[in-house]
Amino acid sequence: MFAVVNGVISLKRFWSTDHPRRWMYTAFMFIVFTILAVALMSDLSRLGGLV
Repeated sequence: MFAVVNGVISLKRFWSTDHPRRWMYTAFMFIVFTILAVALMSDLSRLGGLV
């Protein structure tokens, strides 16, 4: 959860600076969020919390 919150905050800051590579960073963060979601689903399924 900490990583997701920090990622969202960093995206907000990056977009507020109007950086020319903000779309590349946004795509990178999308990949990171996807990996985090898959890891969370995997952990929950191992613990029996997800069917």
